[in-house]
Amino acid sequence: MLKNILKTAWRNTIRDKGYSLLNLLGLSVSIIASLLLVLYINHELSYENFHEKRDRIFRIVSHFQERDDEFSWTSTQPPLGKQIKADYPEIEEYVRLNGVGNNTKLKIADKVYNEDDLILADSTYFDIFTHTFYEGDPASCLDEPNSIVLTKSLADKYFGNEPALGKTIEDSDGESLKVTGVIEDLPRNTHMDFTGLVSLNSIENLGGGWGSFYLRTFILLKENVKSETFKSKLPEVIVNYVDPIFEQYGVKVEYEMQALSSIHLFSNTDGEQGGGNIAYIYIFSIVVVFMLAIAAINYMNLATARSERRAREVGIRKVLGSYKWMLIIQFISESLILTLSALIISLASIEFIFLRPFNAMTSREFYFSDLFQTEIVLSIIAMLFLLGILGGSYPAFYLSGFKPVKVLKGRFVHGKNSVPLRKILVVVQFAISIAMIISTIIVFDQLSFLRNKDLGFAKDQILVVPFGDQSMAEKYDILKNELSQNSDIISMSCAMSSPGRGYPKNLLPIESKDGFVEKGVNFYRVDQDYIPTLEIELLQGRNFSKDLASDSNAVIVNQLFVDRMDWDEPIGKRIRVSGDDDEQVEYLYVIGVMEDFHQLSLYQELEPLAFFYGENLPFVHIKFHPGKVESVQKNISEVWEKVYPNQPFDSYFLDQRFFESYEADEKRSKVFTLFSGITIFIACIGLLGLASYSAEQKTKEIGIRKVLGANERNIIFLLTKEFFILIFIALGIASLATYFLMDNWLNDSFVYHTTIHPKSFLYAGLIAVFFVLITVGFQAFRAANNNPVDALRTE
Repeated sequence: MLKNILKTAWRNTIRDKGYSLLNLLGLSVSIIASLLLVLYINHELSYENFHEKRDRIFRIVSHFQERDDEFSWTSTQPPLGKQIKADYPEIEEYVRLNGVGNNTKLKIADKVYNEDDLILADSTYFDIFTHTFYEGDPASCLDEPNSIVLTKSLADKYFGNEPALGKTIEDSDGESLKVTGVIEDLPRNTHMDFTGLVSLNSIENLGGGWGSFYLRTFILLKENVKSETFKSKLPEVIVNYVDPIFEQYGVKVEYEMQALSSIHLFSNTDGEQGGGNIAYIYIFSIVVVFMLAIAAINYMNLATARSERRAREVGIRKVLGSYKWMLIIQFISESLILTLSALIISLASIEFIFLRPFNAMTSREFYFSDLFQTEIVLSIIAMLFLLGILGGSYPAFYLSGFKPVKVLKGRFVHGKNSVPLRKILVVVQFAISIAMIISTIIVFDQLSFLRNKDLGFAKDQILVVPFGDQSMAEKYDILKNELSQNSDIISMSCAMSSPGRGYPKNLLPIESKDGFVEKGVNFYRVDQDYIPTLEIELLQGRNFSKDLASDSNAVIVNQLFVDRMDWDEPIGKRIRVSGDDDEQVEYLYVIGVMEDFHQLSLYQELEPLAFFYGENLPFVHIKFHPGKVESVQKNISEVWEKVYPNQPFDSYFLDQRFFESYEADEKRSKVFTLFSGITIFIACIGLLGLASYSAEQKTKEIGIRKVLGANERNIIFLLTKEFFILIFIALGIASLATYFLMDNWLNDSFVYHTTIHPKSFLYAGLIAVFFVLITVGFQAFRAANNNPVDALRTE
């Protein structure tokens, strides 16, 4: 019996080729798109999964609360890890990490390399984290000072195919680093990004006590210890070691525990925005469900729309003894055959057509074999269930319910609920599609807002050249004098940081109406040319001057700093940088107030900021005339070789580096846009089929109307008006729902964001109308141009 059911289902599938191909196309497109999105989602959820002890690894985060400020850092104090391991038996091990710095110079033989991704790590690193070793012993490779473990790609870069173990590398201080290990390159699904680990005990005097925050601390809990158990003991650490330092200044410090696997998607600490975002996982998951639901709705609509063709078949089968459950199995079998065929086509298409472009779009490295991971196989089974069984169940129950006496007498009448249900399903389809179009427009409006918002400084035509070490920075004046001869260069400056990069924060006494009060001060050092080069507006006072010796104790603050201190007259106000009332005191004096500008990305709020004066600083900013990029870069490279022979030249454009933090959002927006387009395409496939069957059912009516004088415009209006009414209903539903959802998304995800404009809904409506005109209008135009004689001749 089962063989007969399957054979009949296959025959019915191939008999109506147009209907089957239309369904096959819709199902295949939805499965391809859904599987690609599931690959992306699974990758985002897999961060840190390669670490065997991941469920027991936590990062300690420091949260600060001043009287008028609040912020979180991923850094902690140097003594923290050692102290809590000694005090609490719940901790099996700890490791501290710290970046070596940007443009760290490493020398092999006579060749110098600049490396940005080196990290200092305790010798316990490999006791906590899991990495595959090609050379060396993970148990001891970071024990000795001046030890370095390289990733495979960095080892190959330095030593080619030769073994790296035991070889030496010279650092910028002339110290020899011994290669004690080579590990596999880090996978893409980790928040840590390094090419080499240097032993932390290479630093003889690791400065700072409980008042200094600059090391990241990870802990490994012992097995069977719940994180909540240890978390409840962290306040004891604060009371015993931290409060004695900070309580007197009115600063409250708390520790938080972040599970290693949650850092990528959930961390929102300063400097980590713009990475992963759990909100997008929810959004993309909903998109997958939407696409599959629309494909299933297509199948339901087309199956019930062609029910008149299957009615006589159902009647005959029932007369010959078929039970209702047998017919249901047959119709669901047809649905499953189509779905399985679509799945096979989809897998082949992903392998040979779509995987490579999708990798390029998302900057990921997905492989066809990734589709056979357990989570994705389960997703495929869920797709088959939704599309094959649920999608086919309504048509199966609907078609199997026909009365054989009526249909065999030719008195077939549509079920009283079938037409309204189809209309509801069309509205649902296009409400989903229009909602995604509106969301896409709003996402791009937000990205445009991020790129075009006035940041408070000039970011264009500025080249940033970082120095590798202080000895290079000492020759800044020589470099500046050489480059000043180039008329294409407008100005140059040097600074301790650069827009898009962080800055230090120190707790300093600041003059206020109530005397000197301790405040956390965000600052970095700049020279006298920095403010003019970046075109930062001065609101009061003056800029630094190299000719005034007193400016070595000068400071320029932004307007937020003034507002925070409630200064009526900021010029001349003091910041105490050393000493106290009983000792020799050193002050910085405010000489100017600058306009607030976005030192950090727009994911973070503007903060009070101070510029201290400095010279020979590590970041050079070179402003040049528009259209002179190539000539300026060539000139700088030539001068660099003259001033710093045998030193690698590295540079980046300020605007490009500043906007790097938005790249993840831009890539996700492209993915969202693509799949929004696919969703509307799938919906249009179903609409095309419905329009075709609608025109077919009204063949005689169209013929009679044309004989009685109706023109093509009347016929097209007759066939399309119903669909346009449904689309406008869908537009209303989608607009209302999307406004609230996207407004929440903007407020939750961005500190600075665009407003939702009515034009977003107007454009989405026009796009929807355009696609309806293309799909329904095409079928209506064909029907309107048929010969009425042919329509009236058939009985």
